[in-house]
Amino acid sequence: MKLLRVVGSPFVSHKESPTDAHEALELYGCAVKNRMAFLYLAGLEKRGELGNLESVYRSMYARYLGTYHAFSRASNVLTMADIDHAIFKTIRPYPSTTVDIDVLVLGLDKFYEKAMYTMGNTGYMRLGSGPHSTTFKDPIVDIGVDLYQEISVSHIIYLDKNKLGPHVTQRRLAPQSPQTISVLSPTADLIALIAHSVIKEHMYTLSEYYSTLYYLSSMSPNELSGFLQVTYENNVASTVAIHMGITARLHEIAHGYVPEKLKEVVGDLQAESIEAQRFERSLKFPHKFHPLTVLKALVEKIMGEEKTRRSVAKQIISMSQLNFAGSVVREIVEHTRRETY
Repeated sequence: MKLLRVVGSPFVSHKESPTDAHEALELYGCAVKNRMAFLYLAGLEKRGELGNLESVYRSMYARYLGTYHAFSRASNVLTMADIDHAIFKTIRPYPSTTVDIDVLVLGLDKFYEKAMYTMGNTGYMRLGSGPHSTTFKDPIVDIGVDLYQEISVSHIIYLDKNKLGPHVTQRRLAPQSPQTISVLSPTADLIALIAHSVIKEHMYTLSEYYSTLYYLSSMSPNELSGFLQVTYENNVASTVAIHMGITARLHEIAHGYVPEKLKEVVGDLQAESIEAQRFERSLKFPHKFHPLTVLKALVEKIMGEEKTRRSVAKQIISMSQLNFAGSVVREIVEHTRRETY
């Protein structure tokens, strides 16, 4: 709660300060676990409160600048090869750093094959691959580039890229720069972030909390309606409701009220969740979702989308291969043990 009050909210003007250097360091550790360390440090820097964390901030700021060059590089390589794509769930609506760049390749499978060939031919080193993705290493900075053929966990496709394709837009990385990159719109990107958090990572971190607040704060009434429409179109209503319920309650505990835009989304979705009671008992974040919550999200997708049903069938068939089944089991065990991702 102290971390939330120090970082603040786009809906609240007042921010607290760390009591002393020891507390500032403790809050930094919490921010690292919750994948929003640079947001925390950038806020302290703006108020002249970095203290002993000055060198950490400078190092992270240099990485922040290098990351944005990597965004441009990856998007430009694919654009020059006439490959439709979108960087998604990577560029947050607040100052952030990342260890990987997620790029969704749109269109037919042949464009995914072309994208892999193009990346390999322009200095990106191939590191590994999964059923629907391939990881490359940026040729200049130490950052991964994940090319997605489909948005999936193993074989299971949890978002249909054909439904997200109409929501691709161009974004300037710097206000004065003429250079743009292909990204998902804020409405679609927020849905991708939430679905990834629940279905793939089984975890809610404070980075998702701040992504939600900053995205919602910048949405017009029409964009907010569009967000709800895309939520229903992608059969993730209960998944988004669970996430928004936690976000609303966190904001209420930290700042005393729920912002109107967040209240509108929660009111529209109206889903009951066991997570509201679970996280409030401990207020420990990152928060691990209950297996039943993840199962509910998957069932919603299976019931609503043929593409997901076919991918689940493929996953079941693939589990008959011992090597593949073993890797899936190891990943599940790792998910249950880890505190963050």
